Amino acid sequence: MKRAVYQLKIQLKGSKPVISRTLLVMNTVSLESLHEILQIAMGWEMEHSYEFKNAELSFVPPWFEFTDGSFNSNEGQLRDLLKNQDDKMTYVYDFGDWWEHQITLEKVLPAGRSNIPTQLLKAKGDCPPEDIGGISFYNHIRAVLTDPTHQDHKKFCRKYKIKSGTWDADFVDIEEINQWLQPE
Repeated sequence: MKRAVYQLKIQLKGSKPVISRTLLVMNTVSLESLHEILQIAMGWEMEHSYEFKNAELSFVPPWFEFTDGSFNSNEGQLRDLLKNQDDKMTYVYDFGDWWEHQITLEKVLPAGRSNIPTQLLKAKGDCPPEDIGGISFYNHIRAVLTDPTHQDHKKFCRKYKIKSGTWDADFVDIEEINQWLQPE
């Protein structure tokens, strides 16, 4: 497959309301680099292992123990897993909390002669904190923190160091994320 620009929709499975990102990225990016891009775009902190997979292939970090059917993410490219519009793959981050993201190839755009910079186009919902216990617990915490009348609101605000009424679970700073996504 030729070089192309992919428009990807990344959705954190089980999030209520939906936490998602829409990115432009080269299809030749290594899956190791895509992991780093997704960490920045979602708001994760690169503290855990990960896996990219579709129905046929699985890619894991270079330092991870390979099993039958899994490959080194440094040796795989995005175009190995997604080829055509509407193709889907899974990105799992943190095998303890199991943050499962569905990645959909929304558009395939011509690449031109040079690489385009990775860009975040759209974002919905703030990313859950690391090591919080998974999507079900995050959905509960989010509901409590956004409801000042909830009986556990003050306790959770103290625990997560949030001033009551100041946390905006829907805010994502797209401009700042795009600055972090650009090469130095």
